[in-house]
Amino acid sequence: TASTGKLQLLRDLGVDLPIDYTKENFEDLPEKYDLVYDAVGQGDRAFKAVKEGGKVVTIVPPGHPPAIFFVLTSKGSTPVPFSQVIEAISYLETSRATGKVVIYPIP
Repeated sequence: TASTGKLQLLRDLGVDLPIDYTKENFEDLPEKYDLVYDAVGQGDRAFKAVKEGGKVVTIVPPGHPPAIFFVLTSKGSTPVPFSQVIEAISYLETSRATGKVVIYPIP
């Protein structure tokens, strides 16, 4: 899923069915999925969209199976220095960030 302006990016990355989350709730669509990758911590919604026997991969500890828990890490080449945390959070709040903003905790 992505906002309207980022749907083409998903297509360019090879996504079979990009969903505009500003217009559709993915968990309410009739199509159910083998795998739902939840990178925003909305596991409850992800479980509504997965097929029976499918899997949910999530960033939050699973409340019930069959979720697979993962931790986000980064080897990004341009982390944000800790002194710029407020600026980084403000940028995230603009909804213009594509991907993740990484904060490097060592000055």
